[in-house]
Amino acid sequence: MAKVLCLGEILIDQIAGVSGVQVAYSGGAPANVACGLAKLGTSSAFIGCIGKDQVGIELLEALKTNGVDISGVQIHANAPTRQVYVSLDPEGDRHFDRFSGDATTIFADSLLQIVCVKIELIQTVIPEKQGS
Repeated sequence: MAKVLCLGEILIDQIAGVSGVQVAYSGGAPANVACGLAKLGTSSAFIGCIGKDQVGIELLEALKTNGVDISGVQIHANAPTRQVYVSLDPEGDRHFDRFSGDATTIFADSLLQIVCVKIELIQTVIPEKQGS
């Protein structure tokens, strides 16, 4: 039973430093929070949508490895997992350059189907009403 539910995006941040070397990191604030909480010993679950692609599978594995309940993760058969390309300037400030794909690409994280979210998962974090 999760104590905290994190709902939202999960993606890959492709970060290029001043040297131009690009490194991939798991990203998406809600997914990062779920992992951080689990690492600190707080039971957490993530609700979001990934693509049925290698990037999505790796993100799913990262959630599992960090101890996050993944029963709320949906996998979209056609839409890709979002990748964000970020550059760092000499001061270390981030600049979000672009997403993978093109202007018409629809990413899996934007296609979460609320009707498919397991109500049981949500009920685990809602305290039962006490008698009046």
